[in-house]
Amino acid sequence: LKMKKGKPQQGFFDDDGYESTTSIEQKECEKDVFKLLSKPQERLILQRDRHISFCLNALRKISKSYTVLDASRPWICYWCLNALHILGVSIDNQTSSDIVDFLSRCQSPNGGFGGGPGQFPHLATTYSSINTLMIIGTEKAYNIIDREKMYNFLMNMKQKNGGFIMHADGEVDVRGSYCALNTAVFLNILTPELTENCGNFIRSCQTYEGGIGGEPGNEAHGGYSFCGVAAMAIINQLDLLDMNSFLRWLVKRQMSVEGGFQGRTNKLVDGCYSWWQGAAFPIIWKALECSRNPKIKTLLNKTDLEIMDGMARKWEEISKSLDNNSREDNNNDNDNN
Repeated sequence: LKMKKGKPQQGFFDDDGYESTTSIEQKECEKDVFKLLSKPQERLILQRDRHISFCLNALRKISKSYTVLDASRPWICYWCLNALHILGVSIDNQTSSDIVDFLSRCQSPNGGFGGGPGQFPHLATTYSSINTLMIIGTEKAYNIIDREKMYNFLMNMKQKNGGFIMHADGEVDVRGSYCALNTAVFLNILTPELTENCGNFIRSCQTYEGGIGGEPGNEAHGGYSFCGVAAMAIINQLDLLDMNSFLRWLVKRQMSVEGGFQGRTNKLVDGCYSWWQGAAFPIIWKALECSRNPKIKTLLNKTDLEIMDGMARKWEEISKSLDNNSREDNNNDNDNN
């Protein structure tokens, strides 16, 4: 691809001669990204050791700038532990125990987890707390969860239309559906009572574009689209969605120059949507495989999990190899200097 004056080259944004604020920002973004990608001598390599160091430090101490996330502290635990898990790094027993102790103080007496000790329970921080405890995977981590009160909390969040409010007197959106169903399936408390009408609510959030909005009538959005399709996968009701339309919307969110994904139509690329949009593709792939093979009853079976675990281990080997090569290159550069 080459940037030229006048008509943009194939792959670059074309505003058809009608310039707007968003078209100007998109063109500027493409130019900035193109400059980086046009330098083959500068290899883009994941700085694995620095990521590991950052995550380990963040589990113990973070800067004052994170004060705004005081109601999201279980999320910080989850983000750090999930990143370390992907990188193949285990935390020590003391750190695991300390995280479990902290999350136990975030659990509400009435079920669910809040954003910090003494805070009201919320489906988002319940999701991040449960996922954190699953990653730790110790008997102590499992034992702090009050499954009976958790089920009561989830049912209290459940609405007649099949959706879930995020917290008492809170908003109803697709995030709630995914967080509640994900929590329930992890804790083996997924019941017909809990899932009743959930699929119909999520289906009502699919837009004319094909993606899924936060609630009926909302614009299709990457985060809500993942939450919606993942929730449908959990309850095995993906057939309620127009999957052709969804897939078409999903692939069109990948930007031709940047390579990453935008979260909504006419928005700039954003790193977080490589997760939200990217994570939807394996679910769709598995759904298509199930549709071709009637013998497959569930989206994830033991074999799938073993394959994913093997892929994660393989990625760990590759990332370590790349990291070692990068250090060797840096040492050679220093020697030459």
